Amino acid sequence: MKVQPDRTDIGAVRELEDFPLVAALFGRRSRRFALGGEIPDGPLAYRSEHEAVPLSEMERMLVLSAMGGTTGWHFSITRHARYAPHMSNYPAAAEDERWPTPNPTGREGVFAAYCPPHYPDMAAAVEAFAERKFGPGGPLHPGTPGAWTDSPRVRGSAQIHDQAFKACVARQAQYVFDTFGKFPGTVPSVFIMNYVQAHHLDLDFYDRFFEPGAYLRTHAEHMRRWHHSAEPRGD
Repeated sequence: MKVQPDRTDIGAVRELEDFPLVAALFGRRSRRFALGGEIPDGPLAYRSEHEAVPLSEMERMLVLSAMGGTTGWHFSITRHARYAPHMSNYPAAAEDERWPTPNPTGREGVFAAYCPPHYPDMAAAVEAFAERKFGPGGPLHPGTPGAWTDSPRVRGSAQIHDQAFKACVARQAQYVFDTFGKFPGTVPSVFIMNYVQAHHLDLDFYDRFFEPGAYLRTHAEHMRRWHHSAEPRGD
C-alpha cells in the first residue's frame, strides 16, 4: 500500500517512534467501544454521541505493518543438515460438494494461492512457486537485497529445485487436488485464522464507566494529533 503522508502524519509518526516499549507492553488492552458505537442494555448501556471516524490510510498501514507487514528482510533459515552446505531453500515471501465450507483461494492480483483456479494445474502452480522463490525478486535470488554483508552470495547459495524434484511435487500435489477438489486437501487453500479490529475510541464511554487510567495518554491525544478534531484528554 503506497501512502502519501501529510504533515500531520509525519509529526504523529515521529511521536510514535518515541513511544516507550514498556508503556506499550503494560498499557495494551482490548478497548472495544468505538466512536459511533452503542451498547443497548446491561450495566454498560451507552450510545455514543459522536460519529464514527474511519482509520486513515496511514493508520491502516501502521496497524497492518505492526501485526504482519514487511518490516525488513528476514534472516532466513540459518542452516539445515539436509541441505548443508547449501542454504535452506524452503522459506518463501508470501465451493465443492465434498467440502463442508467454501474454500478461499485468494483474490487475483492481490493475494492468490498456488493452486487452481489461479493456475491451470498443480504443475503450473509448482513452477510459479519455484519462480517466486528462486527467480528475480525472490528470497533466494542473488540479485535480491538482504540483511547480510554479502547478500548475493548468501541468497545464491540455496539449492535450486531441479526438474525431477518439481515433477515429483507436482504429481503428488495434482493427486491431492484431483482427489479433494482443492489443494491442500484437508485445510483451506488460504488458511485464515485471525482477524484484527481497529477503531477510534469513544473516550466519553471510558470516562463514564471506568476508573482513571483506562486509556493511555496517546489515546487521549490521538484525535487531536491525527485528525485535528478533539482536545487532548486524560492524564
